Amino acid sequence: MRIFIIILPSQVKGEGSCRIKLFIFLRLPITRLPRQLFFRYAVQMVKQDISPADQDLVAAAAAAVKKPVLQLSGEKAPALVGAAIRMNDGRIVTAVNLIADVGSLSICAEPIAIAEAAKHPDKKIEAMVAVYYAPGQEPRVVSPCGRCREAIADYALGSSVILREPGTSVLFKVRAADLLPLRYAGYWRNGQLV
Repeated sequence: MRIFIIILPSQVKGEGSCRIKLFIFLRLPITRLPRQLFFRYAVQMVKQDISPADQDLVAAAAAAVKKPVLQLSGEKAPALVGAAIRMNDGRIVTAVNLIADVGSLSICAEPIAIAEAAKHPDKKIEAMVAVYYAPGQEPRVVSPCGRCREAIADYALGSSVILREPGTSVLFKVRAADLLPLRYAGYWRNGQLV
């Protein structure tokens, strides 16, 4: 199965700026899109089957998020999000999100896991996954947010990211590079805007 991401420039009524609209088409080839639909950029994301090692990575993230951690209130309870990274030597690094009183200071689990992985500069990130743990439920794989996608693109562009079909338990993986078309870093070379 293939996912097609279409990014369209869209003029915002009453404003002089231009916003970007993002459309995701499942199972619909780009060649079959309506002709009147103008799109500037299209990225084809190919879903790959997950391996037993990927299943182990999901299990590691689930185990990490279930462990009690010190909460903002001073109590011990499981975190909401856990992440696991597999390095190219097979080592698995895990982390959980950090909630702060000031919401903008809260940190997702993925960047914390990336920071842990960065402590091994001679190794590369091979794969990663994040899971959400709602009280009373089993942890489920969740897609990285936009900030996390930027961090993944910066530190693990050549890796794969395990995702889940929304509303199902079907897991697959994609190239990290495909998660963030037109990433911010792509507009800079040697400190200059290109």
